[in-house]
Amino acid sequence: MTMRRLSAQDSAFIYGESQRIPLHVGSLGFIEGAPLRDDSGCLDITRIRDAMEQRLHLVPGFRQKLAEVPLDGGRPVWIDDPGFRIERHVHATAVPRPGGRAELMGLFSRIQEQVLDRNRPLWEFYYVDGLESDEVAVICKVHHAMVDGTTGVELAKLIFDLSPEGTELDAPAWHPAQEPGPLELTARAALDHGRDLARRARKLVDAAREPSRPADSLWKFAQAMRVVATGFDPLPFNAAVGSRRRFETVELPLENVLQAKRALQATVNDVALAAVTGGLRGWCEHQGIDPDEARRTKALCPVDNRAADDREPGSNVAAMLVDLPLDEACPRARVKRITECSRALKQNEVAEGANMWDRVNSLLPTSLLRVTSLLQFRGLMAQGNLLVSNVRGPDFPFYAFGGKVRTFFPYFGVQDGLGLNVVVFSYDGKLLLGVASDPDLMPDADIFVECLTKAFGELASAI
Repeated sequence: MTMRRLSAQDSAFIYGESQRIPLHVGSLGFIEGAPLRDDSGCLDITRIRDAMEQRLHLVPGFRQKLAEVPLDGGRPVWIDDPGFRIERHVHATAVPRPGGRAELMGLFSRIQEQVLDRNRPLWEFYYVDGLESDEVAVICKVHHAMVDGTTGVELAKLIFDLSPEGTELDAPAWHPAQEPGPLELTARAALDHGRDLARRARKLVDAAREPSRPADSLWKFAQAMRVVATGFDPLPFNAAVGSRRRFETVELPLENVLQAKRALQATVNDVALAAVTGGLRGWCEHQGIDPDEARRTKALCPVDNRAADDREPGSNVAAMLVDLPLDEACPRARVKRITECSRALKQNEVAEGANMWDRVNSLLPTSLLRVTSLLQFRGLMAQGNLLVSNVRGPDFPFYAFGGKVRTFFPYFGVQDGLGLNVVVFSYDGKLLLGVASDPDLMPDADIFVECLTKAFGELASAI
């Protein structure tokens, strides 16, 4: 596979990362265990590795690693890793039997706290045995520079099967391209830079012919900045994060949420945001914070920025800030207020206006992009209280090596100023929530999860 240059957004995830703030996405899945074990009852990791390796031609980026251009002469590129070994990325591990939730979540947190090795392709899978149930857990890590929510789901469709029988694949032989040297990396960066300049020149010509287009973009950007300028009231977890992580999960019947969506003429995202608001309200009361006094609470919501047929690797997301009515006690009224806010933001195309940040970043020299990326994940993007992301998954189950994937909880780590985030994922008739937090900033995340679950129940009762 030829080398592929990272976009400005993907580069930001690389440059903004540190040992304290890993910037990969992940998941915790639970798979029917028996089909993954050999005749002696042990996890058959050799068969699992062989089966996954047979699919890697469908995900060529999984055999590629990062290469930096000398002297910051351009954004990094993905190149073939001639030293690729599947056993460096697909691991077998276990918790002491009988492993319960606490042991598994402790292992999950320790794995997610570690950054991925930059000298190898940026992904790992851990198959975990020893659980008190018959299941095998799978812990996934993939760098955000490689996938976003949309491509993450597409990736799962390639890695997993759609039936217990699986699919036999005739994998072609893989021959890695020769690793480029410093001169080739520099020359290719200069060539790409020339192409970028030509593309921008064409855009300037188009803008001169149709001056309403840049004016429209500036208006949308102004709308996005107006939302940011209103500010928010910080909560205890809106501070610099440490290196530790905590992960909690919530599983709900999707049909309950869809009923609320239909009855209240809202979206699934609106209903989820209303439940998160209810969860925060209950958590604030537990903390001794009066939620009725919290008039400016906001969620940073990533928005899919792709065209309908866009499945290119990497990330392509924008964001919008949605007001959360923390001072609203009525569940139905919460949904209504959030729906009104979301519709106004969409009508003003605020998420598209926020794209201006990425457009500006794409114009920056690499050395300056490093600086803005560090600032971005050190509080610059923390213009709200928490991150809430909604990813639409398949309404059918996945299978892994003959075993049904029963649940699949999403994960994305916290960052400075955003010590709490909630990722919502729909899968096979379930709504699966992954709640990540900094345990030092939010030692009672379990209380928030209890309140969040209760808030979903209140919405169902209100309907």
